[in-house]
Amino acid sequence: MTGFVSIAGGMVSIIAYGLVLYAKNYAPLGAVSALRETSVIFATLIDFILLKEGNWKRRLGAAVMMTIGIIVIGMNA
Repeated sequence: MTGFVSIAGGMVSIIAYGLVLYAKNYAPLGAVSALRETSVIFATLIDFILLKEGNWKRRLGAAVMMTIGIIVIGMNA
């Protein structure tokens, strides 16, 4: 089962990277980059809400800083 999960995760990663490259051909680079970085915010929320991982203050601070960066990148797109 672990091997299947690893292979599936690798395939999803490759597909996601390909989609980002495809989107960069048709949309402004700033908008695509800002949207791609939102995955960090979602990962933080999943860690905090579903997985109940610790050190939430540091994770929340990093997520807030990422959100500010995403907003700045999106405004310059």
